[in-house]
Amino acid sequence: MCFSLRADSFKSYHSHDNSDIHKTKRLQYHFTAKKAWMNDPNGLVYFKGKYHMFYQHYPYGKHTAMLHWGHAVSTDLVNWQHLPIAIYPQNDLNDRYIGGAFSGSAMVVDDELFLIYTEHFEDLDNTPNIFIEKQNLIKSKDGIHFSKPKIVINHKPDFCSYDFRDPKVWFDKIFNCYYMVIGTYANNYPSVALYRSDNAESWNYHSILFQEKTISGRTLECPDLFYLDGKYVLVLSIFETKNKKDFNYQSYYYIGNFDGKHFSAETPPKHIDSAKEFYAPQTFEANGNRCAIGWMNCWEDYKNRAKDDSAGAMSLIRQLKVKKDKLLSYPVDDYKNLRNKTIEIKNFDQDITLPSNLIELNLDFSSDNNWQLDLLENNQGFVINIHYQDNQILVKNSLNEVIDKAFIKDIRSQEISVDIFLDTTSIELFVNKEEESITMRFEASDTIKNTMRVSAVNQDDLTIKLYELNSVWK
Repeated sequence: MCFSLRADSFKSYHSHDNSDIHKTKRLQYHFTAKKAWMNDPNGLVYFKGKYHMFYQHYPYGKHTAMLHWGHAVSTDLVNWQHLPIAIYPQNDLNDRYIGGAFSGSAMVVDDELFLIYTEHFEDLDNTPNIFIEKQNLIKSKDGIHFSKPKIVINHKPDFCSYDFRDPKVWFDKIFNCYYMVIGTYANNYPSVALYRSDNAESWNYHSILFQEKTISGRTLECPDLFYLDGKYVLVLSIFETKNKKDFNYQSYYYIGNFDGKHFSAETPPKHIDSAKEFYAPQTFEANGNRCAIGWMNCWEDYKNRAKDDSAGAMSLIRQLKVKKDKLLSYPVDDYKNLRNKTIEIKNFDQDITLPSNLIELNLDFSSDNNWQLDLLENNQGFVINIHYQDNQILVKNSLNEVIDKAFIKDIRSQEISVDIFLDTTSIELFVNKEEESITMRFEASDTIKNTMRVSAVNQDDLTIKLYELNSVWK
């Protein structure tokens, strides 16, 4: 069997109760699994009056041996209710053979919810030809009860590598058909395979949609193609490994055109986020807008995250826009409903006690200023250091062993805004509301004090507004 638990343990992992999440070390306004492991967001969709979020999940430990699809629902994209697991791994997994329900997506077809995902099977002993990925379909009429899986793509094209996963599906109104994109490696390049269907159940290979020829990588993951503000946008993630130990993962986007068969990029690949902990993003429609959510972690740093009771988290949900060949993103307005206490920060060069470690900061200043903001103090000093000088922002993170700094360079505006969202073990920073972002995690610690310090060359030019935020798990 794919899992084995006593009845009481099974009940605790599959309960709808959120009350035990309100703990000091857990993220309080970002989505996390109730317990154990989570990674990529999957299948975000509006169905029967609620937003459904599915995600990669191993509910019995802090690793990824046998992946399930976790499930949660929301009416506002901020407050989420955990639901029972939606998809379980196949039953032929054990200590040697690993896999399960890998990433995929969801869409509504004729008032029925379709989940399409990769079924993965891998031999830890590296036996040749035992690395199998096929695409499955599961249906639901109510969003709670799910059918048995049906294989819709059993074999990859011969010229594609064994990495062949993460189907993203949608109905394209321009071409009047269903499309599916799959990440793979073909003809020496990380590639996106395109499939087509008239009914979302019978799929046929259509083309190689796109190949990335400037970035090396073992494969391409979690592709996503959508139409926004008069342009097509291709989002994808690429990873490479060296000696099965050293990882490099990044997510990128391209602005361009789609002719029904091929995507033609008009821009070079650009990072979606200036750090590495916004990975495998998936986009979806919400209130007429295109939104995105990413896995707020990275494979280079997953072992540190696995030290906590819950390993992995989702980013804030961001609304997307295309402007001047750039993909812009900023947290959806619904997060403003979490604001509680408001404080105007006017004290410089001294420690300021924060009302909590759940805060939003809004900074406004001129480009010729120079300032530093420090957040959260332990016995070694401040954990987070944010420094602006010469049109550049540097974020240093002393409690992340793998990714300890990130930059945003060449900020081209006379008046600049920086918005910072601090949760218990995460920080998300946005420049000029939507132009650039930095997403980082840091280690939880009982010795951290909720303290802030600000210094500036021109104090009169720097205005700071602080909002205390409520937990979504109360």
